[in-house]
Amino acid sequence: MRERDRLLNKEAWHRPWIRRVEHLFKRLSFGVVGSILRPPQVSAPLSLDNVNSVLILRYDALGDLVLTTPILRILKSRKPSLTIGVAGSKKNLDLIRADPDVDDTYSFIQKSNEDMWSEIKRARTVKWDLIINLVYNDKTRAAIIAWLIDPHAVRATAVREPLAQYRNIYSIVAQRPALRPPTPMLEQALLTLTAALDLHIEPDEMHSSLKLDHAIVHEVNTQVTRLLKVASTSRIVHINTTSSEEFREWGYDNAWELSQRLTDQLADVEAIWTGSPERVSELRQFFESHNHPRITFFETPTPTHLASLIGEVELVISPDTSVVHIASAQRKPIVGLYMEANEFLPYGVPNIVLMPTKDQPLKTISVESVLKATTTLLTKTH
Repeated sequence: MRERDRLLNKEAWHRPWIRRVEHLFKRLSFGVVGSILRPPQVSAPLSLDNVNSVLILRYDALGDLVLTTPILRILKSRKPSLTIGVAGSKKNLDLIRADPDVDDTYSFIQKSNEDMWSEIKRARTVKWDLIINLVYNDKTRAAIIAWLIDPHAVRATAVREPLAQYRNIYSIVAQRPALRPPTPMLEQALLTLTAALDLHIEPDEMHSSLKLDHAIVHEVNTQVTRLLKVASTSRIVHINTTSSEEFREWGYDNAWELSQRLTDQLADVEAIWTGSPERVSELRQFFESHNHPRITFFETPTPTHLASLIGEVELVISPDTSVVHIASAQRKPIVGLYMEANEFLPYGVPNIVLMPTKDQPLKTISVESVLKATTTLLTKTH
């Protein structure tokens, strides 16, 4: 990593020129695209009285959709007759398919253009008054998608770049906070909402929540009850072992040592591991050579299974922010393992965030420090 950075820095002199060229092309393209998209001009924020349907673009990560749930609750509580659609992805839509506050869902990350166009055509059957884009790293594409769905809909987003250029392709453009100090992403989503709609949000509404498939919740509860009975334990510490990027993982060896020390120290605790569905075979293989009566690998084939499990546990340890956001929504204490402080920290629940020394990998966070953070939170919340 350092060698790569050193080689790149040798060419750093040309970067300002590249950025200038990029910005020039961007400004030119915004003018061209804007002349096609022609977003409706409105006086913002809109009154919810004049809005009967809202489509939310959130076709990115699993955790990002979790952070959008306050918007669903707020909108439905203010206007129960409102039609709410969510354009998500195959990664995240499973979590809200049973959510009664969502009337329509669309998957906008498809393997083929034909499948993508099919979803857009489905969305076009509804007259959308307002389309809110919360995919902040894909604003231009999102504006085009919104136009394809309903060219007459008011389009809203938030940006850090100069607002003027995005007003060519959006009706309403809010200013996102600076990167430092980081503003929680949940608050940024609500900022976009209140820029688009004239709403006053109470502090107790600023939290995520999940409304899950009852059948899966019951299925997971039955499995967990059986595990606790077999192990003669009453509490579960959930250790999520994988992340969307492997360099952000803490490692199986660290997790195993922590699990052993934790269960030795607390006789009523069982350590339950999870990992992404893509890593199931790898985790099964690990557990073939690692056996302990109170350390278990629990398979979660869908996000709803994962969220249902988290609803059963006492505390969550995770290097993955999606799991952190689900745990926050399920009101669970969290030990978060992060490379650095960012917009995706635990929110609204007791938590301890641990980070490695600068320029060191996540795996260098000591087992001792994670154990101490875990027992501290368990003591405070038990």
